[in-house]
Amino acid sequence: MIIKLFFVGLSFAFFYHSLNGIRHLMWDIGKGFETNQLKISGALVVTGAILFACLFWLKIMGLL
Repeated sequence: MIIKLFFVGLSFAFFYHSLNGIRHLMWDIGKGFETNQLKISGALVVTGAILFACLFWLKIMGLL
């Protein structure tokens, strides 16, 4: 059970890191620095990482 939890956390970290990298690329071109845009993009990164991790594990378990 601990190992499964570790891999679920690892997959979340992977997706979070990937999505946050896209967010940083947008910052590199000068977009998304306003306060409301920062809050929205941060929430999207966390929500997207959770969603992608869930979909990934559903696919692995054969439920999707």
